[in-house]
Amino acid sequence: MIKLEQMKYIFRFALTLHPSSYDFDTDPVKRKETPDFYGYIPDKGIARHLLLVCISLNSALLLLVRAFSGAMLMLVSKRYSTIL
Repeated sequence: MIKLEQMKYIFRFALTLHPSSYDFDTDPVKRKETPDFYGYIPDKGIARHLLLVCISLNSALLLLVRAFSGAMLMLVSKRYSTIL
């Protein structure tokens, strides 16, 4: 089972994955230049923070899925451990 200490590292890593897209999307100059591309992060405070939490959870869950997939592949056959 995953320990609390491991979950802390997973969420910390997830928080470092998405700031680049968050910074690009909240840049006012880029939003004015191409509003069709930039702007998925809302301007309001509560909605912006909720989206930040959702992006972080999505990154953390994706990281967990990748880790468990790799672990299950290694359980099936030891030769997969050299690929990962």
